[in-house]
Amino acid sequence: MKSISIGSELFHELIESNSYYVDKSMFLKTVFAENTSKVMLITGPGLFGKTLTMSTFYDFLGLDPENPGDISGQEKWFKDTKIFEDKEFCREYTGKPCFSML
Repeated sequence: MKSISIGSELFHELIESNSYYVDKSMFLKTVFAENTSKVMLITGPGLFGKTLTMSTFYDFLGLDPENPGDISGQEKWFKDTKIFEDKEFCREYTGKPCFSML
């Protein structure tokens, strides 16, 4: 049985604790594959989910420092999300940093 997590802002914590999560994972594709701008500003009122969204990006793109090619964490966390159905997008972006430093 799923629970309602109170006070958790981290995507992987919500998934690992079997808490309810409203799947907004397709926003990853909007930002990384369909967006052509160099800068994106994500705004919204307080308690609108910005921190959870950024945590979702971090968990999807994050590298395991001990084993950079290992994406088993992402596969475990994102297996029940809509973005995981897009195998090509996941193959291109999962566990790979997409940011370049100027």
